[in-house]
Amino acid sequence: MGHTSGMWDQRFHKWPFRKVAELIRYKAALVGIAVVSVTEEYSSQTCSVCKEMPSKVNARKANRKHRGLYVCKDCGTVMNADINGAINIAKKYLVTFCERSQDRPVVDLGRPWMYRFNGSRFVA
Repeated sequence: MGHTSGMWDQRFHKWPFRKVAELIRYKAALVGIAVVSVTEEYSSQTCSVCKEMPSKVNARKANRKHRGLYVCKDCGTVMNADINGAINIAKKYLVTFCERSQDRPVVDLGRPWMYRFNGSRFVA
């Protein structure tokens, strides 16, 4: 199984990510959802707790003690590196969203769609 998963990883990394992003934007637009791109620069190297960024000396290792483990040298935070990066990306989005929403009126979002699983498929 390990060999098979390695082959899957190679295929997955060959996906045309620009095309996937275009499809996500297209599908989201069909149901009225805006897609906002956020840069991922330094998201895995910056501490999501104290916002410490590595210097040029330690940036390459990105504060990872082991694969997948982020350790902040400034505040001592230890967490999964992917979670740390995801939190930083979410924070970047929220800052962008809050800046953009200052000029928008508050609107009713309407009633969310609800789907139920009937044992074999989801139904509206």
